[in-house]
Amino acid sequence: MFDDLIAAIQSNAIRDEELLSELAGLEDYIGETYTQRCFTELFQNSDDSFSKNIRIQFVDGDLIYLNDGKTFDRDDFASLCKSASSNKSRETSIGYRGIGFKSVVNICSSVIVISGDLRCAFDRQRTLAILDKCLKVPLIRVPHMLTSSEAAKAQSILENFPQYSTCFIFKGINE
Repeated sequence: MFDDLIAAIQSNAIRDEELLSELAGLEDYIGETYTQRCFTELFQNSDDSFSKNIRIQFVDGDLIYLNDGKTFDRDDFASLCKSASSNKSRETSIGYRGIGFKSVVNICSSVIVISGDLRCAFDRQRTLAILDKCLKVPLIRVPHMLTSSEAAKAQSILENFPQYSTCFIFKGINE
């Protein structure tokens, strides 16, 4: 369901490496400005998805954030991959500016997202690998399909916490 959207976003990144590099600078600014608020932003996103419960814990050195809210649809995912883009409205949501999730960029080296049918990873090194010459890329912009080990880890977490619908796995925690 999301594979075609992931491929389209990757294709757009390859076509416009200069823009991607500029967006990396914007993401750096958001990360620096919002790092102290990253959990607040995650809580707000959970609330906006009508989550009643969240769980945060370390599993094998990775930070796991789970919620039981509405799962991502294609529009939600597309917004997640853009900067300052949100399908939420000011009247009905806490977060509507489209920058909150980007606040995690300074706390980890990669993020795995599992929500409903969505399974993807955000990883700068993998993004660099699909580009010709771009030297600076954002973390949260270009999604990648999960590796087999990432998929196995995600499946294990979902099996251990079946009451949750969305899971973020923050790898390479550095804060």
